[in-house]
Amino acid sequence: MIVLVPVTRFRIKYELAEGLPYSNLERLLLEAVNEDFTSLEGLVSNFKLHPRLIVQSLITLTQAGWLALGKSSEQQFVLTSAGRKALEKEDLPEWREIIPRMIYVLLDCVTGTVILEGQVQYVSKWLLQQKNLWDKKACLRTEIFDGKLDESEVYHLLPRKQGQRLHWVGPIEMVGKFSHYLVVEVNPNSGRILNLPPRLERNLRLPLIDKAFELQERAGEVFEKADIEPFMRGSRGRKATQEGQQRDWPIQWDPQNLLFTEEQHITLLKHVFNHADSIIYIASTFIDVQKLEQMKPFITNALERGVDIHFLRGHKCTKESLQGIKKIAYDTSQKGTKGNISVNSIISPSDIRMILWDLGEEHFQAVIGAYDWFGRPLEIEGLKSVGIKVEHPAIISALSRCAASIWENSPSEKFSSVHHRWNEIAFMLEKYFSDAEPEHQFDEYETSIRIVFNREIPILLNEWVASAQSQLLIITDDMCQKIPNCLLSLKKRMNTYNSFEGKIICRRDIDEEFSHEESELKDFIAYTSEIIANMIVSDLSVCITSSSLLAPPQREEKAIRNVGIIVEGSAPVEQIINYFGE
Repeated sequence: MIVLVPVTRFRIKYELAEGLPYSNLERLLLEAVNEDFTSLEGLVSNFKLHPRLIVQSLITLTQAGWLALGKSSEQQFVLTSAGRKALEKEDLPEWREIIPRMIYVLLDCVTGTVILEGQVQYVSKWLLQQKNLWDKKACLRTEIFDGKLDESEVYHLLPRKQGQRLHWVGPIEMVGKFSHYLVVEVNPNSGRILNLPPRLERNLRLPLIDKAFELQERAGEVFEKADIEPFMRGSRGRKATQEGQQRDWPIQWDPQNLLFTEEQHITLLKHVFNHADSIIYIASTFIDVQKLEQMKPFITNALERGVDIHFLRGHKCTKESLQGIKKIAYDTSQKGTKGNISVNSIISPSDIRMILWDLGEEHFQAVIGAYDWFGRPLEIEGLKSVGIKVEHPAIISALSRCAASIWENSPSEKFSSVHHRWNEIAFMLEKYFSDAEPEHQFDEYETSIRIVFNREIPILLNEWVASAQSQLLIITDDMCQKIPNCLLSLKKRMNTYNSFEGKIICRRDIDEEFSHEESELKDFIAYTSEIIANMIVSDLSVCITSSSLLAPPQREEKAIRNVGIIVEGSAPVEQIINYFGE
């Protein structure tokens, strides 16, 4: 039988590129700005060129992260630390060739999975109504109402050839909200599902099978494939479009990649300010003014060395945090520091807690976890908070695109150059894993790593809970009062399989009340005030995220952004289980 899956359709324009950032004109413009030709009028007068050509070159340099907007009509442009480093290079890179492309993607409105249009067959609601088939439909219920995509959610899907790198993504335009439906053929008895790529089939399998059994019991009138086939669009009769980039990357595991204590997080934060080479990006859900003052000497040290610092204020930040950051920016600028501070004036719908920084040209690192880097100190002795440090260029490239898209979508930052700079960093890092042959195969290293975003994390939870064979550990800083259905079968499995061990650890304050004490899972859930972490361990896989795995579902239009790192391998899992074993 046929089951329909609601999708939202998007058109994406993007650019591929070959080569590197600038030409002779761009280099001369950089040198001119460095020599105090910092206004458009001064540059036009100096170069005797049409203003449009100068403006186009200035835009290229801004997108490269080498120029930033100044603060007065006399100083309209200033060099960034990256721009100063570009001037130090003796060899001039070749000009970048830009190749425009356009593609359509579909957002599955049940699980939030994004796929390429060419991977599936679908039909429009309007056509079904015109052919009097709409009343006979069997359709899954819409669960995802956030009708917006950004670059970080689609960059890995966009097709490109060997040697081509993703230069720019945008605009991403919605061209049909809930107006199209995937056509999925389901046999509930055999469990066979047709017309879905593996990733989407895995995510939709349970709701599709449940819907098919419901239709069998109801014995209502449904249409078959022959009824709907003439109206289907998509991959029929041609090769399905392949996604552009792999997502799992082999790494050699280092136990120091994991942070477990507040002291380790604070030590790392100070290390970042003391050793970053040119740029730091800090995303914090909440920013406490007192914490800013405590870290001011370290922030000043970085700015004096010419490091640019970008503060992304998350959804719990207050106006006081903005004033505190601006005060530090003003105080340090009066001292003539080389680096600059950028901050979003209006808070971003983000719960991402992340730091990105460089340790020299082409060497970047990042840390993701539940620790709020500039949050209010909780003053809990022995506080534990899990974070993971990564440096694989593919993962850093993805996180850079994520950082850029969140900054760009912040209401006050549409015209900021920050997102251009992080997009350029992502482009640069992509060179090192897209052009070269893979150095290591998965069988050489037991550990692999990949990145997941907010829509994928609830799906991941359901999948890992259902597939766990020997152990399951969930640690969360927030839990919905209604226990998710995927957890209700855990007690039965634990009783059935003696080898299966499972536990949920949830943070709560001493005086906080929960209804879970009376639930059938009360022996499975432990409460503590000493852990701030969001993590799931399932067999030999671990996912460390920024925000809660078991928080209430988000159905609003602007969902809070989240990001996570998945590591698969025995070494990291054993390290985590040993630490939290008690």
